[in-house]
Amino acid sequence: MSHRRVRIAPEVAWSDVFGLFEGIRLIAVVLVALMLAAGCQQEAPPSHVFHNGKIVTVDPGFRIVQAMAIRDGRILAVGTNDEILGLAGSGTERVDLAGKTVLPGLIDSHVHAPAASMYEFEQPVPDMQTIDDVLAYFRERAEKTEAGRWITLSQVFITRLKEQRYPTRAELDAAAPRHPVAFRTGPDASLNSLALSRSGIDAKR
Repeated sequence: MSHRRVRIAPEVAWSDVFGLFEGIRLIAVVLVALMLAAGCQQEAPPSHVFHNGKIVTVDPGFRIVQAMAIRDGRILAVGTNDEILGLAGSGTERVDLAGKTVLPGLIDSHVHAPAASMYEFEQPVPDMQTIDDVLAYFRERAEKTEAGRWITLSQVFITRLKEQRYPTRAELDAAAPRHPVAFRTGPDASLNSLALSRSGIDAKR
């Protein structure tokens, strides 16, 4: 049986060992302190909770939820009454919506809601980018509309057309010669000859 000699490493200074252990201990203390601090930091409660309502989220699923929490002027969370009321703190103002509907903020500087809802009631208005698109619309409507009846087109603004202009009276006459035609963009309009005659408008008026 063979025997091998074991070589013992040179002696390490005890001061170096203690220094190493002290560094490890210090790191451990810092890590524990950070973990405790993170656990103690709780998210601030919402300033307001609106509950018992129909809140239209307009998220990808277009969910309608019962409640939402607000903090710093922003929506913190939405969900059921129990979920959101559970976030409230002692200083949270609770608002009972009593079944009312809440919509996202709608920003519109100028709108006529009743009229806007009726623009396409009779006939859908397709996307129009050129004068030819406008004239094609009037030609199509003229084929389906009894002669002599008005054909109007509203809210197709010339600033959205490639030519940046109104259709002329001659162009409207050619598109619908047997119908009074009005192309309206708001308070102003372009009319064909029959529409001008029906309205009592001539070269003198």
